[in-house]
Amino acid sequence: MFMSPTPVHGSGKYGSDGLVGRKLFKNMNLSVEVRESLADMGSHGLSKSTWSNYKTAERMLKMCQKDTGRKMELPIKQEDVLIFVDWLVRVRKLKHGTVTSYLAGLRQLHISRGMEPPVIRSNLVNLVLAGKKNMDMLEKKRGEGVKKRLPVTLTVMRLLKATLREADMSTSEKLLTWAVSCIAFNGAFRIHELLSKEEGKFDPLFTLLEEDLSLAEDGKEKVILVNVKWPKEEKNGREFTLEVFETGGVNCPVKALKKWWKTKPPREKGWPAFRREDGSAFTGRRLNETLKKLLHGHLDYDQGGIWTHSFRSGIPSMLGAAGFSDSDIMAVGRWSSRAFECYLKLARTKRKQMARAIAGL
Repeated sequence: MFMSPTPVHGSGKYGSDGLVGRKLFKNMNLSVEVRESLADMGSHGLSKSTWSNYKTAERMLKMCQKDTGRKMELPIKQEDVLIFVDWLVRVRKLKHGTVTSYLAGLRQLHISRGMEPPVIRSNLVNLVLAGKKNMDMLEKKRGEGVKKRLPVTLTVMRLLKATLREADMSTSEKLLTWAVSCIAFNGAFRIHELLSKEEGKFDPLFTLLEEDLSLAEDGKEKVILVNVKWPKEEKNGREFTLEVFETGGVNCPVKALKKWWKTKPPREKGWPAFRREDGSAFTGRRLNETLKKLLHGHLDYDQGGIWTHSFRSGIPSMLGAAGFSDSDIMAVGRWSSRAFECYLKLARTKRKQMARAIAGL
């Protein structure tokens, strides 16, 4: 059965379902139309994932009140913040990063209720959080139950290719998995710069579409052009084109993409660039499941494993071993807020040289 995912504008990074509602403006002399407009804009002020974390913070605060028997009214008091932090750490067993996110959500909760938020991150609270951060770091160094994300190296790529050959998967699914892996590895992509987040629907503003992925001639060689939409390092949503060069090696991204194109669903403008045989969008979650299925017999996933983000972490050490500078490595991986501009300014001959160096290591 052929299933094309549904394009849904607004299903991506931002939406209208934040904590900012019309009731926030109810005591102001504003029309219903103005209230709705302001509520919609306010909800777009933070990403969906951030709003989701903040809503979870509100639920956690209610659970804390129930567990401790202490009523924590807004605006929240310093003692209540400290009790909340202790409950999150000692009872819920949460890490430093999650606790700080929930405290940010607590502040946003005040704003969404039309209140001026009190000082939630006081000097005392910050001292406690710093201690928790150090405790988490010590636990990580001791390796107490912490799973490590291993980098994808050329050895891992060879292993992946070998396991794909023997896998109980259709030829098209194997070629799709290999094409995405080669492009992600050689281009140091974040996986959702290439793949959809959901199989059944996608937002054209954020999802890589057919027209965003193409091949171009570079002398006698070919290069893959990927239109990166709303990259993480670019806060203003500015798109740019990333080049992934032909290497001619075992992990050549151009060869892998061309092979998959021969078996994929018909190319249709406006649809996700990477789709499975049934027409559904290929997702980062699906690729993660496939990687674990293929590699779990060769890696101890209880200690560390290969995940989609592992494709980014192999590039730095490999380029370093090949003698490239830190600034070149950062530019290729886009590891600073404006690094994509540095990448674009690198001479194309330099970028081709780096691609060949990776393939030849």
